[in-house]
Amino acid sequence: MKPKDFMPKLREAFKQTSTQLNGLIEFLRGPERERFQTLKSEFDSVLEQLPPTDMVAAADEANRTLDCYASALYGAQCLMGYLTESLNKLRASVRADYVLASDVPGRINSAVESEISNRLASGKLLTPEKSLQLCAEAATQKENALNLEFAAREKKWKADQTLAETRATALKGENLPVPPAAILVLDDAAFIAAKTAAGTRIKAFADLGMSLNSAVVQEAAWAEESAFQRDMRLARDMKASLAGASGYSGAAPMLTLSRDSNPGAGNAAPDLSGIPV
Repeated sequence: MKPKDFMPKLREAFKQTSTQLNGLIEFLRGPERERFQTLKSEFDSVLEQLPPTDMVAAADEANRTLDCYASALYGAQCLMGYLTESLNKLRASVRADYVLASDVPGRINSAVESEISNRLASGKLLTPEKSLQLCAEAATQKENALNLEFAAREKKWKADQTLAETRATALKGENLPVPPAAILVLDDAAFIAAKTAAGTRIKAFADLGMSLNSAVVQEAAWAEESAFQRDMRLARDMKASLAGASGYSGAAPMLTLSRDSNPGAGNAAPDLSGIPV
């Protein structure tokens, strides 16, 4: 191929290389783009300094021209390689950032799942099934406890009922009034003390002429101390009044005054409704 035919093709190849460089540089940003833009400008400047291709150059001029083209071609190749390397590094960096960013949801989900598993294993967090199981177990335990409590209360109520009936029968046999159920179910020591006090009170009323069948006597025998003292004062005042009216200085006749007109209440069946259940 003659130099005059070779030169236009070589110049066209350099122009195409320059166009390709322009396209690649557009992908760059910041300092890298400015740097390659400067190199590209130097390459275009060398390309513009080439002599026209339609001139028939002498032999020495032809060699010099070819050397210039070869140097320009080498520079273009180096520039293209360097630019390609930079673009590959940029692409790899962008891809790494993209992979890292795209993996964030997965890593978050993995961390959440791991934390949930740890809490489930330690018992700090319960599954719906485990929660329902624990609730059912707690309800069963509470039901069993209530059943035991009710059974114990029923057993005690029956025992108190039997004890009250037994003591009421014994009191009737001793010709003593039957107290309320709350007294009948006292423990042995307390009941004996109350019974002894009741016998002493009945004797005190009898000394004043009060009949055992009197409701006042029957109630006061087992009443609180304040109620007993009140009834004793009433009995003493009544005896004094009767003695003053008749001039009789001996024992007063047996009094049968009753609050509820229920003589003989001491022989009535015990009222067990007051026994706590």
